[in-house]
Amino acid sequence: MSRLPALITPLMATPAAEPWVHFCAQCIERERSCVLVTVLDASPGAPCEKGEHFVYDGDGHGLLPRDSHFSIALHRLTQTALAEGPVLRVAVPSTSGEAWVSLEPFHTHSQTKE
Repeated sequence: MSRLPALITPLMATPAAEPWVHFCAQCIERERSCVLVTVLDASPGAPCEKGEHFVYDGDGHGLLPRDSHFSIALHRLTQTALAEGPVLRVAVPSTSGEAWVSLEPFHTHSQTKE
């Protein structure tokens, strides 16, 4: 079971909640699958920074990184996470540097596999 709703609910009460919190909450409210991507570490020159969050819904839309190649690599990983479950740490190479991310999928009850 995903811990994403438990993470998002208290953050929504914060007036200055970051956009990724709102997007996750919208997905949960609309009963849409989503994947929270957290950057655990990044090498110098990577297209993201440690602590950044990205969110992809089941269709690959959401709060995505600006670097399109990096975003495509993350999208592929989110599809795997939706199918197979959470990923605690995975390296994502890019032309400018490497990032290590975790992926936490959230499925609504109607979208989970039996």
